[in-house]
Amino acid sequence: NIYIAFGRLNAFLKLDDSELEPVRVEEVEGVELAVQGEFFYDRKFEERFNAEIKKFAKEDEKKEEEEAVDEDLDEDEQEENDRSNTMADSKAEGVESESINQKESSTEPEKTKKKKGVDLSFRLKVDLKVSRGETLFVIGKIGSGKSTLIRALLGEISGGKDCRVWMRGKVGYCPQTPFIMSKTVRENIEFFAPPDPEKLSRACRLSQLEADISSGDLSLDKTLTESGLNVSGGQRTRINLARCFYHDPEILLLDDPFSALDMNVASQIFHLALNGELKGKTMVILTHSLSHLRYADRVVVLD
Repeated sequence: NIYIAFGRLNAFLKLDDSELEPVRVEEVEGVELAVQGEFFYDRKFEERFNAEIKKFAKEDEKKEEEEAVDEDLDEDEQEENDRSNTMADSKAEGVESESINQKESSTEPEKTKKKKGVDLSFRLKVDLKVSRGETLFVIGKIGSGKSTLIRALLGEISGGKDCRVWMRGKVGYCPQTPFIMSKTVRENIEFFAPPDPEKLSRACRLSQLEADISSGDLSLDKTLTESGLNVSGGQRTRINLARCFYHDPEILLLDDPFSALDMNVASQIFHLALNGELKGKTMVILTHSLSHLRYADRVVVLD
C-alpha cells in the first residue's frame, strides 16, 4: 500500500537526527576488520518511531471507516441508522471507560520504571580486531549485545566521538531475520546484480537450496510474498545465505545464520560453505550453538 509506505517514510523523517556517528577508516595496516569504542542502542528512538507508525495507521483506519460509512448510508435507512448509532454510542462509552481503566493500569509499570530510573538504552564497549581470513565466533546470552556488535560494524547505531570502524573489502551481511523481497527466488538471490547462471548454481549448492529445487519443493521462478511467508522459515534463511554467497564478499557478517535450520542442514552448509569453499574469507559469526566452535580461529564471549 503506497499510502502506508509514505506514512512510514513520513514517520521516519520526523525523527531526530543522530549527532554521533562511527568514523569509517578505509584501511588499517594488518587488520581486515576492527571496531573500537562505546556504542549506544537507543530503544527510545525505536519506540518513538513505532509510536509514529501506530498513530498514522490509526488515522488511516479511521479515515477508511468514515469513507465506508459515507458510501453505505442511504436516505431511506437514515432513521434506522440513527437508532443503531445511539445504541452503539452507549456501548462505546462502556468500552471506552474499560479501555481507559486498562490503559491506566498498563501504564503503572512504566511509571514505576521511570521512578526507579531504569535506562532503556543499551551500551556496548568493544575493542575488537579481526585479521584477514580469520573465522571469529561471537557467543553470549540473549541481550548481551551480539546483534549490537554487528550493527556497530555496519554503522547502524550511534557511537561516541572516539568510536572507530575499519572494514576493508566488500561486506556480505545476513541478518537474523531474513530480508525477502516480493520478487522471484532468483531475483532475491541475485539482488539487482547482473545474472550469472554459474554463480547462481554455486550459491544454491552452498546454501543447500539445490535439493529443494531438484525435488520441486522450490522453484527459482517462484514469486515470494512480502517477507517470504509462502515458503518455510528454513528456505527463507537459505535464500538469505544464497544471496550472500552469490555476491561473494571478502567479509561475511552472519547473525545467527543457523537458528531456523535443522542440525543436519546447518552442518552441511557450515562444512560445505563456511568451513569449506569459503574458508579463507574473513567471517564474524554470531551464534547460540556451540557445535561449530572448535572450527573457529577465535571465540569472543559477550557478557
